[in-house]
Amino acid sequence: MFAKSEVKEVKSIKDTVSRIKLVDVIREQKNLFQLPHQEFIKIIQSCIPEVNFLNESAEVSAEVSKVQNLNFYGLKEPEAIRAFAGLLCFRDVMSGTKEDYEYFIECHKAFNKPPLSFESFSAMKTYIVNTFKTPEDIAALMWSILCNDLGKVISLQEKYYGCKIENVKQKIGHDAILVKLMSDIEKSNLFPGFKDLTAEHQNIIIHGYASDCDISQFEQLELPVSALAGLKSLSAKELDFYVAHTFYDVAGAAATFTASKNKNGYMTMHQETFDFFENVRVNLNRMKEEKLSIDDVYANYLKYRGERIGVGYADRENIALCRIAGLTRFAKPEQGELLKAAWGELKSSERAILTDELNVHGVTDKRAIFVGYGVAMFINTMGKMVGLLKETVPAPSPEQIKTANKEGLKIVLSMLAQVYDVTRKKIGDKPNPDFFVAECYEIANALNKQNPRNMDWRITLESDRRIDFAPVSKPELQLVPVSPKTTEKTSAFGSLSSALLAAPKPLLPKEVMPTTAQSIGCRQ
Repeated sequence: MFAKSEVKEVKSIKDTVSRIKLVDVIREQKNLFQLPHQEFIKIIQSCIPEVNFLNESAEVSAEVSKVQNLNFYGLKEPEAIRAFAGLLCFRDVMSGTKEDYEYFIECHKAFNKPPLSFESFSAMKTYIVNTFKTPEDIAALMWSILCNDLGKVISLQEKYYGCKIENVKQKIGHDAILVKLMSDIEKSNLFPGFKDLTAEHQNIIIHGYASDCDISQFEQLELPVSALAGLKSLSAKELDFYVAHTFYDVAGAAATFTASKNKNGYMTMHQETFDFFENVRVNLNRMKEEKLSIDDVYANYLKYRGERIGVGYADRENIALCRIAGLTRFAKPEQGELLKAAWGELKSSERAILTDELNVHGVTDKRAIFVGYGVAMFINTMGKMVGLLKETVPAPSPEQIKTANKEGLKIVLSMLAQVYDVTRKKIGDKPNPDFFVAECYEIANALNKQNPRNMDWRITLESDRRIDFAPVSKPELQLVPVSPKTTEKTSAFGSLSSALLAAPKPLLPKEVMPTTAQSIGCRQ
């Protein structure tokens, strides 16, 4: 099942002293969730030693890759910080005092986010207590919150692939890697805390990770309708676990930005994010309890996102705007007005492509295209445009910031139209339940560092499941030869699409790339 190699064996982490199971700590230490954060972390590290893998080198989201040298309760690696920030969020919710709440919302105020209400904070605890009723349930949920990203750790990836990561040519998503390792009798010994869980709870976790649907990507409307099919196969209990672990995983996602100023680091889980996840949770529960179809689940949530920004659901163009609201994390009517203003300034050909692609179902019509790191492209570009403004205008007016954000929106919307256009020309219009990935991680990462106005892109890898786009400077792009034959195939976007179609594209075997977004979506 696993390839042999000369890579140094990854050893499972063993304690020098006897290790107590997390479920026993939960059962016997009644004040576990009232302990000081540092003491809480030390206990968890001793019960779940595999979490220390997160202190090693790991894949990091394009939104946080620029953040380094942080110190969050002694943790310095971004994935370790994120994991424990999510679990500390869970600890504070379970403690549930007014003091915990005030601490929870500190960074919401500091970063001008809509603070989570005390009612919502209390509802989070009520849901956990009413849904996860045994110490075994709580232990499994805590493990999943803390360890769901172990598949990002380079040494564990090399353990799965059987070679150095730079020599891997056929990659799968990090969730799939973790599922494979946990399901293998020998390699599951790498995860002693996981082995402590009951067989039932181990299977609950594995089935959730193997569902091929990242709920956080649904919450951001990155995924097409067809991607929800994997959730349909989960039992009600498996779905509860998967939704809850995703909620707290997202709660820790911005800790790398906030750790230096506020120890809590829960900036992501403000009121808007809570509202979105609550709507997702309710609709997914209805899928199980009322046999709601995935089409209805998707439509209900899409309408809700549109209502939040003042966009209707009457036609295909409005549906496209609702999806873009998810990709941009917009939640206010004034943000909806900004989006509509930027949309109105696009070329008609760009609007037509975006409208068409953002309405693709993925099963009943042509194959859907998933743009990997589309959310990060929007967030990074708008942030960069405001940053460039502040380099020349130290104290910009609200109107100037609005203009910079609108320009950032237009840049990414135009970019997405080009990515969709090039990708669609390559995959055609045949239906296929597995969506096609247009991977833009390198572009999203570059938008943190370069002037978005001066960037163009080319294709670097191509298979029948995925295309990778990478940034190049405009002068470099001009050196890419474009034959007359290729020029005849260009889209409405001229030289960029011509160059993309003509750029060198090393082909990979069809089994190279994953069919899901598990390894490429934002906030993972």
